[in-house]
Amino acid sequence: MVLDAAGTIRCGGGGCPERDDVTGRVRKMTSPWSCPAVMEALAAVTPCQRGEVIFARGDPVEHWYRLVSGVARKCVVMGEGRRQIVEFLLPGDFFGFTAKEQYAVTVEAMVEGTVVARYPRARLETVANSDPRVGRYIRQMALQALSRTHARTLILARRSAVDKVRSFLAEMAERSSSGSPDFFILPTSRQDVADYLGLSAVTVSRALNDLRRSGAISPRFPAPGGARARQRPENAASD
Repeated sequence: MVLDAAGTIRCGGGGCPERDDVTGRVRKMTSPWSCPAVMEALAAVTPCQRGEVIFARGDPVEHWYRLVSGVARKCVVMGEGRRQIVEFLLPGDFFGFTAKEQYAVTVEAMVEGTVVARYPRARLETVANSDPRVGRYIRQMALQALSRTHARTLILARRSAVDKVRSFLAEMAERSSSGSPDFFILPTSRQDVADYLGLSAVTVSRALNDLRRSGAISPRFPAPGGARARQRPENAASD
C-alpha cells in the first residue's frame, strides 16, 4: 500500500491497477472471472468517468451489473447527510442484486477507465432458467457478494480503529491480488476508507500512523509524504 500526499491509498499487485505517471489515470484493471458467452451477448458495455453514477438509490431494478475494469463504490447518504460506503467493487464483481423493486444504494465509478457490463434482469433470469451454465455463474456471483458482506461485517466488528483499518487493508489486498505477494495499487482515499469503516478521516490517518510505527507500513522514498505497506499487514484478520 502507498499513501501519497493527496491522501490516496494505493495497494498493488497482480490484477490490480497501476497509475500512469503522465496522465494520472489508473491503468486498466481487468476481471479474473470468465463470463458465459450467452450472457456476454446480452451485455451492454459502458465506460464510465470518475464520479459517474452507474445507478442511483431509488432507480428501478431493471438490470444487473458486472464490473469489467476499474473500481466503483456502493454508497448511501444517511439522514444526517453523512456518506456511508457499503462496498468497494473490483473487476469481476457482480452487483445490483436485490429482492426489492428499487435500488437501496448508489453505485459510482471511482477512477477513469472504469467499465461496466449491464445485463437486462428479466432476460437474464429467463436465460438462467434454461441454461445451467448461466444459472451456476449467477449463483456463484451472488454467493461471492454475500461473502463480501460477511467480510465487511467482521471488519466492522473489530473494536479499535487500528484493527478495523488493518483488517480492511488485508481484505482489499486479498481481493485485489488474489493472494499474490506482488505489489498492487488501490486508488482509495482516506476519506473513502473512513466512510466505509464509519470512522473520521482523522481517525483513519491516526490508525495508519500507528500501523506505520508498528512496521506494517514503512516510509516510501523518494516521494514526499508517502509510505509503503506490506501487501498483507501483519496480524490482520483471517476470519
